[in-house]
Amino acid sequence: MDIWENFGITTINREGMSMRKKSQTEVRFTVDEDFLDELGERLDQSKATDIVRTALTLLDWVSNEAIHGREILSADENSNKFYRLAMPELSRARAKAPVTLSAKVPATTAG
Repeated sequence: MDIWENFGITTINREGMSMRKKSQTEVRFTVDEDFLDELGERLDQSKATDIVRTALTLLDWVSNEAIHGREILSADENSNKFYRLAMPELSRARAKAPVTLSAKVPATTAG
C-alpha cells in the first residue's frame, strides 16, 4: 500500500487502515543534479519527489530508532565488521529518549 498521496503524507497504521491525512508543507531546495541522478539510479527512482520521499521515510525511521535508544548499524557479512551510523542529529534525538526506571535509576541499598 502506497503511503504517499498528492505530495503529502497519509500515515498507515499497523492494520493497514489509513489514518487522518496530515497537513502539507511544500519544501524547495537545490541539490546537485549528478548526485540526485546517481541516487535515483541506485534506488531505481527517476523522480526527485520520490527520492526525497524515500529519504524522509528513512530519516523518520532512523530518528525514531534513536529516540528509543537504538543504534543504526551496517554489517559487512564478509569481514563480520559492524559500522554505526553517527550523526549529530541522531545524538540530539537520542538525548530526547524517554528515561526508563530500570535503565537510568541507580539501585538503592537499605540502610
